[in-house]
Amino acid sequence: MTKVHLNPDLFDEGFGRQAITVRAMQEWAGGILPPTQPDIAGFDVVQIEALLHALSAGALELCKSGETESLVNAALQLAADPKAHRNIAEGNREMALWLLSANPHLQWRNRIAGALADGSLQAIDAVTLLPVGPPVLVKPRTYVKRPQAHADAILKAIVECGMVAKSLPFHRNGARNSPKSKIKAKAGLSDTTFAKTWQMMLDDGEIKEAATLTLRQNR
Repeated sequence: MTKVHLNPDLFDEGFGRQAITVRAMQEWAGGILPPTQPDIAGFDVVQIEALLHALSAGALELCKSGETESLVNAALQLAADPKAHRNIAEGNREMALWLLSANPHLQWRNRIAGALADGSLQAIDAVTLLPVGPPVLVKPRTYVKRPQAHADAILKAIVECGMVAKSLPFHRNGARNSPKSKIKAKAGLSDTTFAKTWQMMLDDGEIKEAATLTLRQNR
């Protein structure tokens, strides 16, 4: 009997109706899967959205564990930039931590979407387990309107400034040397690119400012 890891609550998500065989996932990953929570190695087929959640949960547990070798190995599977890949391969634990904590769900979604598009992976229907056509992404903003490289630069700058993306300090417009201006300086983006990317990240919930949190609590 085929063992399927499936969450019906995820059917309405982008890849909710699509699944993949665990064997194909293992072969695509070079025989080594990153840690997942729950462990998908015990299944034959996994719903793609459930896989993304399992990969994110596994990355979170790995960051908490502090196992440098495992951190580096998992981060290498996400490092698309050659320089970052080289630094992580040399044992740069800080960069590995940043890569695994900076929205691994989205990073794996991008990788899997690319693999499905170029035929490296073959999606199957999550219910019938029959092959399906190319995936249709239902949230195009992340992939089209905001290049991920810009968001990654901002997330990296936030970490380097010693701040937390989901709980940024209060920002007052026009204030000099504000936390936001420090992040912008570190990110190295133009004024227009930074402003547009920052707002889209706020809209997507990737970052949250203290002022935004306060307004919501007082409603």
